[in-house]
Order: sequence, then structure tokens, then C-alpha cells
Amino acid sequence: MDIWLEISACVEHLPRIILEQRTLGAIPSLSEVISAAQKASSKKQSGKWDYSLKISQEESDKIKAAVTFGKRLEDERSIIFYEDISFSDSCYTLRLFIEKSQGSANP
Repeated sequence: MDIWLEISACVEHLPRIILEQRTLGAIPSLSEVISAAQKASSKKQSGKWDYSLKISQEESDKIKAAVTFGKRLEDERSIIFYEDISFSDSCYTLRLFIEKSQGSANP
């Protein structure tokens, strides 16, 4: 099973969750995607951007414990948890993309 942590600019600009620095310090993969998002959003480039990072099941569990994802999409191949978040006065959409394995589909 592959798991990806993805981030992009907010679509709705109504973040429901405010991330704190201590949360990022406890979860390195979350810190990495936030850092990449800050760099991407600070550039004077037109168009949309996103960033993806492959993570482990353990990291996924830590992120799900720290971020209460309010939205979920599911099909036969994957589950996506997502939520608009705020960090350092910026809004991002954070997604946890979980590819289902051929056997059990228990994320």
C-alpha cells in the first residue's frame, strides 16, 4: 500500500484547522510538505502548484492523530482524507492519499 501526503494552495480559503509549530516538529513529513508549500506560495509564479511526499504507515497514523480530516473521498482503488489548514497566516489544502492494497482495504 502506498501512502502520499499532498499539499496545495487552498481552494476555499476557509481553513478549519490551525497547525501549530510544535505539531510540525513532532511529524517531520508534515514539516517537509509545509516548508515546500511555503516556498511554492512565496514564488511569483502564475498557475497552480502542489507537492507530494511518499510516507510510511506510521507517519500516516501520526498525521491522522494530529489533523482531524473532515473530508473523505473513496473509490475502489484509494481513499483520500483532506482538509483546509492554516499555518503561519497561509491557507493550504492537505491531503492524505492512501492507495488500497489488493487485499484488505482497512486504512
